[in-house]
Amino acid sequence: MLGWARVIRRKNAVNQMELMVRPGEESAIWDQMITWGLQQGSIDLPSFVMVPDYQYPLIWTLEKRGFIPTGDYIVMVKSIAIRVDGPTYALAGV
Repeated sequence: MLGWARVIRRKNAVNQMELMVRPGEESAIWDQMITWGLQQGSIDLPSFVMVPDYQYPLIWTLEKRGFIPTGDYIVMVKSIAIRVDGPTYALAGV
């Protein structure tokens, strides 16, 4: 498996494309996946691709295809697990 793609067609809005390619693959794979994704969406609507900043080959390939960066996003995660010093046993309720 070289990669993964998902296209979400939103009625009267945009085509949302998500792409992931195995690290180290050549840029032709990115290009083929973008082509496939664009064919799956509605041709009347713009396509939107969220790209993590570390996926430089995807960024370059999208810009080469005419995509324009429009904004940034930040993923924020808050841990809700309680940290412990070490492994321990606890009674399970019955």
